[in-house]
Amino acid sequence: QKKHTCSIASAGKTMNFCPFPHSLRDQAWLAVGVGLGGFLVYKKLKSQQALQGVHVLLVNIKFGSVDHKKKFKQLWSNIAKEVKEKEPNCLSYEFCDDFEEPTKAIIYERYVKKEDLDGPHQKTLGNWKTTYGEALGQLKFDMELINYVESNVGYMSK
Repeated sequence: QKKHTCSIASAGKTMNFCPFPHSLRDQAWLAVGVGLGGFLVYKKLKSQQALQGVHVLLVNIKFGSVDHKKKFKQLWSNIAKEVKEKEPNCLSYEFCDDFEEPTKAIIYERYVKKEDLDGPHQKTLGNWKTTYGEALGQLKFDMELINYVESNVGYMSK
């Protein structure tokens, strides 16, 4: 097997280094690297494209006490994990504490389309209520559900 070397002259100096892969193995690794890099760039660009008509559900919650809020939040963390795993069209699902009032919170939910909230999410929510219904029944809280559609004026993340 013949070894191929390149000499590169730059600023009066010669280096015995060649930036071009000559062996089949090096060419294969270059192809893998270029392909993977291209895929990652494509994926990043695609994820930055704004989805049209994203459905948002804002759930305002007022708890009977800080302790009830704490217990609800612990129970809610279970459904948050399940939603992340089982609902690919749920873009965001976040429990947010009120900045000034410790017995208030919101749940901010984003779905590719309203049907994702009305269909798959209702099944997940039903399973959660079946599993934790008794514990939820011991907590005092009021909920207000408000539906929105994103306008694509502004941005959700950078």
